[in-house]
Amino acid sequence: MEEISDQRPGTLGKAARHLRAQFIVPGVNELRRAAYLAFRLPQTVSLTQLGDCRFRCSTRTEFFRTVRYGGEMPALAAFLFLLKSDDIVWDIGASVGVYGIHAASRCASVVCFEPDPSVATRLKENIELNGFAGRITVRGCALGSKPGVLKLLTLGLEGFAPRLTSGTASPAGATVEVPVETIDQLVSQGASRPTVLKIDIEGAELSALQGGATLLRGPGAPRLIFMEVHPQFLGDFGHSVGALLELLHVSGYAVLEGQRRDNEFHLIAFKKDA
Repeated sequence: MEEISDQRPGTLGKAARHLRAQFIVPGVNELRRAAYLAFRLPQTVSLTQLGDCRFRCSTRTEFFRTVRYGGEMPALAAFLFLLKSDDIVWDIGASVGVYGIHAASRCASVVCFEPDPSVATRLKENIELNGFAGRITVRGCALGSKPGVLKLLTLGLEGFAPRLTSGTASPAGATVEVPVETIDQLVSQGASRPTVLKIDIEGAELSALQGGATLLRGPGAPRLIFMEVHPQFLGDFGHSVGALLELLHVSGYAVLEGQRRDNEFHLIAFKKDA
């Protein structure tokens, strides 16, 4: 097709190339993607808008998380812009690694926390695919206010973001028990201190910060917290947006609101004395 169109002179050749680029190639790609999805065959997609990254996908949800950046391209762009080359990022609620893998190309190291077993498996595949096995560490646990075990509501790679449930909640749907650690506990055990926290954990945001109160208020606190807040799920843990903002305030952070999406919003918290 390319050779034929290249041989056509002037306007006709340009029209043929335009037709191929705008309609034929995208159409073939969509047909191929539909066929792969119908048979649940993994395929590799390349993202180039915010960095050269590749991801494996076999479900429509994975395509949304990667090709469409989960509807969060402005938020991800802001996050990446704020990173420094020597940052140590803790990606809490890493999912398939869109934030963590993009970050790894710009900072010193990344620790990805993803408690959903099937999602964590895909995350590790994506890390290997991008050659970041030496720069990204994966921990298969959730972060909360205290160590223990909680139920995770999840549909795996087929569903949207899995979420923790409180000990008293009994949600409908598939659940799996996952280990819960705390930020302070991990740091005390020798984990690298994060300079940046990225948090997207579907209502357990305040719980994770409560488990890191010592780190947040002491010397060497993260200079930046980038968080997606889920007001509709905070109540499952007896929390509120006001309580979340108050904890950040008393810990010495200035807060800016970022991208809003449906009932959720991103916030950026800067340590005032950093």
